[in-house]
Amino acid sequence: MHFHYTAGLIPVLIAATILGAARLARSRPYRAAPLATGALVLALVSNYALGAIPLWRYLPGGQQAEAHAADVTRHDRIAARALRLIPQSAVVSATNTLGGHLSARRRVLSFPIIQDAAWIAADETSPGYADRLAPLPTAVQLSWLRRNPEWRLVFERDGILIFHRSG
Repeated sequence: MHFHYTAGLIPVLIAATILGAARLARSRPYRAAPLATGALVLALVSNYALGAIPLWRYLPGGQQAEAHAADVTRHDRIAARALRLIPQSAVVSATNTLGGHLSARRRVLSFPIIQDAAWIAADETSPGYADRLAPLPTAVQLSWLRRNPEWRLVFERDGILIFHRSG
């Protein structure tokens, strides 16, 4: 989750590594093996200390961040059930954690932006990136939706909210 912004650089870095290793093997063959071994050790140590591979959580000093990100929780199952209420063709506004589950749709808005959305999916327990910095706009918008007669709360459980626009 935390590292997906760098994903676009990975193919470039791999290609540069392969080309650099090939060049090094041609120009300085006696240095190629020790440098390749050093790079491999550095990559393993760095990944152990910083990486998000769930295996590391079982080893002392291994990275714990996102170690349980792939675990499907009760909250995740509730969210999946709630999102199935929203028709596939509907324009939906969703908070960050739920928006990823709706991304195959033609149009998904990032909550609190509503515009012409007929449905809103919000997870009050897992704020988006912007909500961590400024939680007020989302909280204000959800409070407004609860009071607005144009919107009907059709699902509310474990912090997952699904609203449908009346009419």
